[in-house]
Amino acid sequence: MTKNIGSYGMIALGAFLFAVGLNFFIVPLGFYGSGFIGIAQIIRTLLQNYFHLSTAYDIAGIIILLMGIPLFIWAYRNMSRTFFVRTLFWGMVEAFFMTVMVLTGEPVIENVLIGCLVGGICCGIGIGVSLRGYGNRAGINRLGAYFSLKYPSIHARKINILIHILVVGVCACVFSLPTAIYSAIYMVFMAMTIALGKEAFKLIF
Repeated sequence: MTKNIGSYGMIALGAFLFAVGLNFFIVPLGFYGSGFIGIAQIIRTLLQNYFHLSTAYDIAGIIILLMGIPLFIWAYRNMSRTFFVRTLFWGMVEAFFMTVMVLTGEPVIENVLIGCLVGGICCGIGIGVSLRGYGNRAGINRLGAYFSLKYPSIHARKINILIHILVVGVCACVFSLPTAIYSAIYMVFMAMTIALGKEAFKLIF
C-alpha cells in the first residue's frame, strides 16, 4: 500500500515538474513541446489564431488528454489493471497541471537558449520522476516493449523520432524557422536529461 502511494506521488510530482518546465519556460517563449504534447500545443495555437478561441487556461492540456483516450482504451484492454490506472492517473494529472499552470506576463527567462535549457532540464527531470513511479523499466517503456513484441515491424523509438520531426517541421512551416529550431533544441535538452536522470533517481527512490 505504501509503495503504491509513493508511486502515485512520484507520478504527480513528475507531472508537476514537467508542467513547470513547459508552461513557465518554453510556452512563454513561443516554443513547442515534443511528441503529442507538441501537436496539442500546435492545435491550441491554431484555434487561438484562426478561431479566436481565448481562455484563461491553456487548453493544450485538455487537448492532449482527449488525444490520449485511444491509448487509455488500449491500455485497459491489453495491459494490467495497475498499468492502466497509473497511465490514466499520469495523463489526468499532467493535463491538469498543464491547463491551470499558466504564466502571465514576461517569460521567467528571456534569453531563449537558456530558457530552452532550463525548461528542457525541468521537463526531463519531471518525466524521469514519473517513470520511476511505474517501477524499474515499466510504464511507457513497457508500452513500447509490447508493441515491439506484438508488432515486430513497428519500432516505438523510430515512431517517436518521426513524431518529433513532424512537430518541428510543422513549426517551421506554420510559424517560423527560429521557432522550429529552438523547439528542437528544447527537445534535445529534455531527452538528454531523461537519459541521465532515470539512473540518478534509482539512487534517490
